[in-house]
Amino acid sequence: MASPTKIELGAFAAGAIPAPIEHQYLDFDGLAVDLTGFSTLSMNIEAVPAVTATLGDGTIEFVTDGTDGWVKYTWVANDMAEPSAYSGQMWASNGTNKYESDLFIYSVYDGPGSAP
Repeated sequence: MASPTKIELGAFAAGAIPAPIEHQYLDFDGLAVDLTGFSTLSMNIEAVPAVTATLGDGTIEFVTDGTDGWVKYTWVANDMAEPSAYSGQMWASNGTNKYESDLFIYSVYDGPGSAP
């Protein structure tokens, strides 16, 4: 059974909002997937241990026009609000086809003081 490619994003202090992450959907031949007409773009994020914040509510959009398979997720405060270990995955769907991104791994720690 194949394992997902894991991308370690690192550790972030609670309250941080990092730069958006980008991902390119590629087919088995390494060619860009044309996402034109894909109306459902989402980010699923889970935390262990569980957190109380709603996760994955940031914006996900095409970097260009979707023909090159590039999407971008812009983080929101809840995604980094509570100390925990997180995993996230972007999804693109057109109702018939569904594509998952690599698995993004990150942690949030309780830094000194509060975020400005």
